[in-house]
Amino acid sequence: MNTADREDLIKDYNQYLVDKYNSMIPLDNYFNYIHTQYYNNIDISFMEYFVYLCKNGETFCITHDKLIEFGIYVHSTKSKDIKNRLDNLNFEEGLDYIKTEENVITPSGTKKKNVYTLSKFTFKLLLMSSQKESKYRYYYLLLEIVFEFYREYEKLYNKRLLLMKDASIKILENKIDDQTAKITDQTAKITDQTTKIDLLLDLASKQGIVIGETREELVETKEDLNKTKDKLDDVEDKLDETTTKADLALEHLKIKSFQSTLNPDSEHKHHHVLITIENTKHKKTNVKYKEVKHYTGQMIHINRKLTDIKKINSTKDRHIHIHPVFYNANGVDLRNNALTEFDRMINKYIEEYNKESIQNQKYNNQLIEKIKKQFKLKSFTKKVRHAFEMHPNKKDVKDLLTIDDIPIKYTSKGFIYSENEHIPIDEVYDIIFRLNELTQSPPMSAEEE
Repeated sequence: MNTADREDLIKDYNQYLVDKYNSMIPLDNYFNYIHTQYYNNIDISFMEYFVYLCKNGETFCITHDKLIEFGIYVHSTKSKDIKNRLDNLNFEEGLDYIKTEENVITPSGTKKKNVYTLSKFTFKLLLMSSQKESKYRYYYLLLEIVFEFYREYEKLYNKRLLLMKDASIKILENKIDDQTAKITDQTAKITDQTTKIDLLLDLASKQGIVIGETREELVETKEDLNKTKDKLDDVEDKLDETTTKADLALEHLKIKSFQSTLNPDSEHKHHHVLITIENTKHKKTNVKYKEVKHYTGQMIHINRKLTDIKKINSTKDRHIHIHPVFYNANGVDLRNNALTEFDRMINKYIEEYNKESIQNQKYNNQLIEKIKKQFKLKSFTKKVRHAFEMHPNKKDVKDLLTIDDIPIKYTSKGFIYSENEHIPIDEVYDIIFRLNELTQSPPMSAEEE
């Protein structure tokens, strides 16, 4: 099975889950299914130990003998060789590992031996960089693939949830509109009846007619009608309040769709975000564009990336602008939410841009039909065309804008931007910052659903 076919099948599976179940299946169940069905050639026998490491709250918790146990370092078991290996990979003591001493009993007596205890991050980096064993790289690649597909599944589910909530609110709004229309009609009738009573009372008063009980009945009827009108006004106010609450509920749901993960408790899990902008150009066409990338991770990763960028900036032919690093507990959510928001923004812009042209084209079509009737013609002849072109009420129609007309491509790793007349780069760039605080908010609770 090739990659494209496999991805199509997983997308079909995502749609199946959304259509069949009212709640999302857990990530671990999803992972097991995807692995079993589509990637069962990848070894995950060690996954249970890796999960244990993730739950372990200690920063340094893997002794260097695990490197030998996992088969990624078999040249020597001497601690000094392990130390040389760590030094060669630019790992720093106190940051990537710690050194302790233990007593070892040998035939010649007791000796001290250095023990290097690795951080979880260092240990996993060594696994992925191993030339001896490639299964760990495939494992982490599988994790990334499954996570991305699970995020797509989550987006589909949230979209379905919003549509369901939106539909329910729309039904409520329609009922409120119907009730409001009935109230408005009834109020108009009451007003009309009240006006007629006033006319009768005024006429009787001017002509000096003594109408006795009839007059009192008219006055009482008018008072009853006014009370009924007041009640109807109160009902209409309550309906307006209900409509407002429905609109607020819908907006609340849209906001909550961005929030999926609680901020982690452990400091070492926190993510920071680094955003860079580089002016570059296409290698073949020489078309200039800006490439914006956002990186997420622990500060140790960010600092390494900053070091790499500073080396690049020291050359003359390239320069990368660095935005001040900021914190976000859910960096992956931030990137995915930015992608979703960008799609929404671009589609809204295209819709607004095309709205006038679509309306004008509709008006022009109606105008052409009128001209054809005037000339008693059924087709768009030269005579009709000339009359239409010279008509003073003819509307101008611009070419409709499409997504291909806006040279911006947003991905999970950043976006590529070319200058255009429609959307300035600041608006695209600002999406990440507008969503920064929103993404860190806690998810929707059961009471809010």
